[in-house]
Amino acid sequence: MSIDRPRTPGAPHRRRAGRLLRSVTAAALAAGAVLLSPDVAAAAPAPAPASPVAPVAASPVAPAAASPAAPATVRAAAAGPAVRFVIGPGRRGFDSSHVETPAQLACLRNAGYAFTMIHVTGTAWRAELAAAKAITMHAVLYQGYDPSAWPTATMGTERGTIVAQKARQAGYPAGAQIFLDLEDTTTASAATLRTWVANWARAVSVRGYVPAVYVGVPQRLTAAQISALPGVQVFWRSASGSAPQVARGYVVRQTAVLKGACRIPGGIDTDVSGTDAAGHRLIGQG
Repeated sequence: MSIDRPRTPGAPHRRRAGRLLRSVTAAALAAGAVLLSPDVAAAAPAPAPASPVAPVAASPVAPAAASPAAPATVRAAAAGPAVRFVIGPGRRGFDSSHVETPAQLACLRNAGYAFTMIHVTGTAWRAELAAAKAITMHAVLYQGYDPSAWPTATMGTERGTIVAQKARQAGYPAGAQIFLDLEDTTTASAATLRTWVANWARAVSVRGYVPAVYVGVPQRLTAAQISALPGVQVFWRSASGSAPQVARGYVVRQTAVLKGACRIPGGIDTDVSGTDAAGHRLIGQG
């Protein structure tokens, strides 16, 4: 996925290149509760978050394993501004290359998925953020990657400023985390990447948000270098077995690719929240 231009239909999912994932097909899921998908700076990966997906009938799927009991009905949120929310460990969530419709989010919510990781790109993602709030599904924002931007460290400031401004304009609460999708980084040196991320983190932090990083592959940086990135407070780990293992641990991990979830094109990546070695947890919109 590129943060500057939409991905063409059929293109591979942004974080799926190079990772060893096991795809689970909808056909393998037992019929039952209905189930189950995010958004960066300027433009974005496509049909991904930049293109709204028309509402579709939810496909039957089994509730996520190890997730809290799925509610019988979606709960409506109280009116008012979004609030910062600390997501406890062991909660099931998801991310995807698409903007989910209200019907798809309700499908996922009723299947036991408690949070969505939303890719901030274009403008369509704002509808998903609002829809998640309306049904009391938690949401955390992230900014996609662009291999062509990594060699220019000053782009970190630009991209960080854009995503933080978009988050504020959409009502995303101060004190919540914003993740940077740090993958496909071999276009730049380790030193340049360190400065790039430091610039990005500073731009996000001064605007009231918590800088965070998604650790994906291919990856130029070592686990030690990622752990020492200036200004980054928490991490999200790719499901890829080859992704560097950050010493302090993660507040969220991808676990698998699930195809056919609520008829979301391309399916979703499933995630689970956690607590890192410093006691940090995933924080987003309540």
